[in-house]
Amino acid sequence: MSIVNRNQLEVRLAKDEEEIVEVQKLRYKVFVDEFGAKVSHQNKNECIESDKFDNHCDHLVLIDKSTRTLVGKPIIVGTLRLLNYANAKKFYGFYSAAEYNLEKILKLKQNLLEIGRACVHKDYRGHIALHLLWLGLGSYVLKQDIKIIFGVASFNGSDPALFSSALSLLNHKYRASKLLEFKALEPNSVDMDMISVRELDYRKAMLQMPSLIKAYLRMGAEVGEGAFVDLNFNTVDIGIIIKVELMDSKYKELYGRLEKVSL
Repeated sequence: MSIVNRNQLEVRLAKDEEEIVEVQKLRYKVFVDEFGAKVSHQNKNECIESDKFDNHCDHLVLIDKSTRTLVGKPIIVGTLRLLNYANAKKFYGFYSAAEYNLEKILKLKQNLLEIGRACVHKDYRGHIALHLLWLGLGSYVLKQDIKIIFGVASFNGSDPALFSSALSLLNHKYRASKLLEFKALEPNSVDMDMISVRELDYRKAMLQMPSLIKAYLRMGAEVGEGAFVDLNFNTVDIGIIIKVELMDSKYKELYGRLEKVSL
């Protein structure tokens, strides 16, 4: 299916528990059915992908207004999970703290936002869907006065060798400051310096790079030191961090169009 009319799509925050369940069902279709993630027996029976963080997050959703569920509601076709510092501190911390050292980031004393669980239904993947999700994220960032965005983004598959060119490019060109000590945690960490700059094939690296990670890079993202192999989720994860004040001007302009997003 090719989306050609952006007016049929709406981006906003999930409004209630029922919509959050629909988000979790979409994540199951993408992460479990498509990419082979492992979930609990209960989640498998309910065909949802959920965890303890969900109830304390905002869920950005992309909705196709031209479609309807069995109960007559528009179908959620994309999502991005948003966890602010206040809720992280009050409840379970940040999800990415299980994969990366966040100590220095948390000490920056700035308004932090963790993003994660980003996915789009396979029929809607393409420029417009991601474009609208980023527009929604930008609206949220401005309204909440967020200064730093961070989280993990994934390569689908748990063998880092399959993504050696992409990981090496990220390591050579997009590494965050060592002062942040934003490092993948043992024993699942993998050195991303697999191919030297001299031998690196840039085109091959970009072909290995998921669209989501490319989008983060266009926003001005930097990456942590080392990748994290998540065997349960069947992914190779990288830590990403974006300082909003340094965000690419193109995306700052995009994020200023708040009249197009109702959050």
